[in-house]
Formats: sequence, C-alpha cells, structure tokens
Amino acid sequence: MYTTGLSATGTSTPMWLLVVVVIYLIVNRMSTVAFAVVFLVSILVLHQNQRNTDSEKPIKGPGLLSESSTPNGKGPTIPGLRNHLPKEISLTPPDYNHHIDLSDVSRSDSVWVEDGNFIIIVQSTAFRFYAGLLSMHSSIFKDMFSLPQPKHTEMFDGYPFIKLQDSVQDFSYFLQVILGTTALDSVTTPIPTIAGVLRISTKYEATTIRQRCIEVLLLSYPSDLDKWLHCTTSDAFGSSEDTHLRHFHIANLARETGALRILPAALLVCCMSTLPHIMDGLVLPDGYRVDLSLENKRIVLIARQQLSHRARTVSHQKLFTIDDIQGCTKPSACRPERSRKAEWIMQHSADDWLNPLVNKTYTGTVCTPCRNAIKDTLKEARVKIWNELPALFELGESWADLERKTSGL
Repeated sequence: MYTTGLSATGTSTPMWLLVVVVIYLIVNRMSTVAFAVVFLVSILVLHQNQRNTDSEKPIKGPGLLSESSTPNGKGPTIPGLRNHLPKEISLTPPDYNHHIDLSDVSRSDSVWVEDGNFIIIVQSTAFRFYAGLLSMHSSIFKDMFSLPQPKHTEMFDGYPFIKLQDSVQDFSYFLQVILGTTALDSVTTPIPTIAGVLRISTKYEATTIRQRCIEVLLLSYPSDLDKWLHCTTSDAFGSSEDTHLRHFHIANLARETGALRILPAALLVCCMSTLPHIMDGLVLPDGYRVDLSLENKRIVLIARQQLSHRARTVSHQKLFTIDDIQGCTKPSACRPERSRKAEWIMQHSADDWLNPLVNKTYTGTVCTPCRNAIKDTLKEARVKIWNELPALFELGESWADLERKTSGL
C-alpha cells in the first residue's frame, strides 16, 4: 500500500482527561460559564483528533495506489506474471506518454516478417514478427501481450512495439528458430547460435525451445557414461585451444542458464585443461578471450585435484601398487613393467593431472591375469567415479538427485 508519508506528529489532550475534568466541575457545582468553556474545549479536541486520523489515511487520486484501488484490496496485480520476469520488462504497463527516441532504430536484416503484426525493438534493431506465434512459445510474451493496450501509443512503421535490451544476435537466433529458418538438430549447430537461443528461451520461458537446446548440448556433454566415453573419441574432445575454449564457454553457459544436466560433463573436460588455462583463461590469436566463471573455476580447481587422486588410488590402482596382483604368473617381470607404465603416465600428465575416466586399454607386456585385472579395475573405477561426479562438482548427491533438481527446467 502506498501512502503520502504524512502523519500527525503533535499531541492532544486525551479524552479520558476531559471526562475527569467535567466530573470534577459537576461535583464542585461548576458555574454555567465554566461548563460552557469545558464543552467548547471538548469539541475542539474531538475535531483535532479527527483531522489527525484523516491525515494518516492514504491519499487516493491520479498516480497513487491504495489497497482499495484493486480487486480484493491486495494491491495492483497483473495475472500470470512470474517473479523472475526480466528486469528490462516492466511489471506494469509502460508510460506511453514517455517518448522513445526511434531515430537510430533500423529494420533487422535477418527477421522482418512482412505480414507480422508487432514490432520488437532490441537495442536499435527492429524485428517484425507475429505476436500470436511468439506467445505460443513464450509464457512471458504471452503475459505481456495480454496486457490492455492504451488508446494512444507510439508506433514504429505503423505497428505497436516493445523495446528490450537483450543481445540483438541472440534474439535474432531465437526468432529464427521459431520461424524454422534455423534448426537445432545436431552437434553441428554453431555454439553462438545454440548459446543465444538458450539464453533467450530461458529468460522468456520458451520451455520447449530451451529443452531442445539442452538436448542438443547433451549430445556432446551427456549424463550417461557410455555416451560420454563415445564422445571422448570425437574431435570435440581434442586438445587444441579452440576445443578448450568451447568447453569453457559451454560450462559458463550451463551455469548461467541453469542447464545443470550439462555441467558435470562440461566441468569434467574443463578439468583436462592445463592449470594456466584454468587460472588465466584462453586468448586466441584474434584477441577473443574466454575465462571460466568464478564459481566454475573454483569448483574445477577443487575437483581436478580430487579426480587426480582418484585416478591414482582407484582407476590406476593396479599400476601404482607395489604389491603383486593376485594370480600373477610372472611377478618378477610384471612388477617392474607396471612400475614403468605408472612412471610413464606421470611423466605425460600435465600439472600432475590424471584422468580417472580414461578410455584406453593397457597393452603392456605383463601376464594375462595382470592385464585382465588392470582392465577390470579401470572399468569398475570409471563407473564408480562417474556416479560421483555430481557430488564432486557440488551439483547433487547423485545423478538421480541432479535429475530431480532439474526436472522440468
């Protein structure tokens, strides 16, 4: 409830004191003049109290809101609005008397539907589109378009418009996906496209499009171990700076948009980067720079150390142990061979990083029982450590817990 902020600050004679005075005068056989004086003072006090009470009530009128000015006296409400409505969009109808400078606004080259019935101005770019089609995909825009329109409002090219402060490129990708001129169908979808669409679909609650973006990203950053092991053999998991930049970008995008199902695999491949890249980010020859967000960087640095320890003590346990493997038929030959292999692994690890989920078969010259034991131990360790990833990356106790948290998101 809005009030004027004004209230009575003076004090007045309490009513009970007046009553006591009147009774005292009556008992002492007050004169007619005294009675008249007391009577007049009482009237003046009552009148002043009434004025003070009135001054504390909200003043109603143009531009001021009070509880009684809305249904049920609960303040102004707009049906369907979400608490996380983007800040750029007003929760109440805009001030249509306020002039918006359109002198620098130009038509979009990518999305301008000739028979569209609404204009969306993003920064200084105008998109002509279908209000109904946009409402079908986005609950936020549906609520916006349901608001009553004023009789007199500014127009752009003869059509009403709304003005937003999003990325022009992101919004263009989003509208193109709705029109079907840009597809979200495979891992070949350019990262800038899918990132832009995911941001806008998240912000404006275009649930179906958002879910499609996440499904496409899960093709490269899956939540299933077998699918992830398959992905590690593709070019997307190479060792070039471009590849690591992509992983950093996806990890930040997943954190930014709340697409948490992507994060375990994305953060895992970020752990495979060198410490200088993790700490300082990546700068390409053209000057483009990408750095992990502070939260992602903190988690990666902690998890990276834990994963390396798990690699030595669990995944590669049979290589790093000094004890003979049970069933070994050539202890004198197998023991030094396993030691040489463990030393080779450490020499070729960057910053003491060891991947506990490595998908390679050990082919050293050890006996068959040793080779099978090493292979089985590594396979079992992959499953165990994969199941621990959500907890290691502080995303949930398990994959099932993470799935519950992200259900419907």
